[in-house]
Amino acid sequence: GDMHGLVHTALRRFVRDAAGSAAWRRVLDTLRLDNDTELLELRQHDDALTWRVLDAAASELRAPLDATLTRFGGSFIRYLQASTHLRVLESFGDDMYTLLENLEALHHTLERSSFRETSFPTFGVSRNESGAVRLSY
Repeated sequence: GDMHGLVHTALRRFVRDAAGSAAWRRVLDTLRLDNDTELLELRQHDDALTWRVLDAAASELRAPLDATLTRFGGSFIRYLQASTHLRVLESFGDDMYTLLENLEALHHTLERSSFRETSFPTFGVSRNESGAVRLSY
């Protein structure tokens, strides 16, 4: 699936917080972009573009991609917590399993209604007899 501009917006914040605005400008330069207007549009973006942004960010932060992804994951959660998205997420359930089930349902509903041009990620969530949660993406 393709990435939505929300991820790019959070990624810009991550790079700026970690290394400053000049670092984000250098990421854009690496991508040969004059500005980040199109990149940050809240619409569908090709995964290849998102990976190019992540690679450029990792290079700028002088960190391996996997470490950058881990740091960005934490930053993305904090980004959601600081926004109105947290209230929505909190309404999805009291535990991670229920939240993931409801998030999948939300994505399906949004695809069929107001975001027909967008392909949200799909995943399955199940629990085995010991209670362990399995997430497939």
